[in-house]
Amino acid sequence: MAEVFVVIVVQTILLLFLQFGKTLLPSNFVARKACHAGSGLLMLLLNSRDVVARFFVYSVVFVSLGMTWKWFPSWVPVFRFGGLYDSGITIYLVIVCFWFYCQQPSVALAPLFFADPAGAIFGKLFSNQGINKVWWENKTVVGTLAVFFVAFLALDIPVFAPRLCVASLCALGEAFGGRTYDNAVIAIPALGSWLWFHGWATGAETTSSIAEMLGI
Repeated sequence: MAEVFVVIVVQTILLLFLQFGKTLLPSNFVARKACHAGSGLLMLLLNSRDVVARFFVYSVVFVSLGMTWKWFPSWVPVFRFGGLYDSGITIYLVIVCFWFYCQQPSVALAPLFFADPAGAIFGKLFSNQGINKVWWENKTVVGTLAVFFVAFLALDIPVFAPRLCVASLCALGEAFGGRTYDNAVIAIPALGSWLWFHGWATGAETTSSIAEMLGI
């Protein structure tokens, strides 16, 4: 139980810093990707069977959607690193909320949490150095390769060939999903492969979080 409250505190500090720490972190791009991957990492530490953890996730999703879709009074700001009615943020939040609602292992979400930010960061980094090429719309070769490698590492598929294929599908999904639907398209092979190889979790004996896998 204690680790849940640690995650709650760290997540709250992270979101407050990313929202209001523009002086220290002026780049909205970096703030958005830090929120995507950082929040994802913290979610991986949560046990989806823990009712406190689930309601914490629901509260984060509700507040974040409220800021994105202007459910709250006008004095409540939108995320500085997201647009009003931001579809990317919305899809990301809905997928995470649904997965926790179903009490499925949070570790299955790892490719969704890390592959897309890796593609964006490495793609932009190498493009700024002039050693990258666009191959589809705004998607670059290095960015897509980064999505592939990170997805491959994050996937929990015990067999090499299927893991390679699913990582490729994640990379292609991120590319063809565009800026709006990339999270949704990555989730299809990532979560689909989890269910195929591990099945639908129904018992308390199922490992649910990274923390449990590491024995923390």
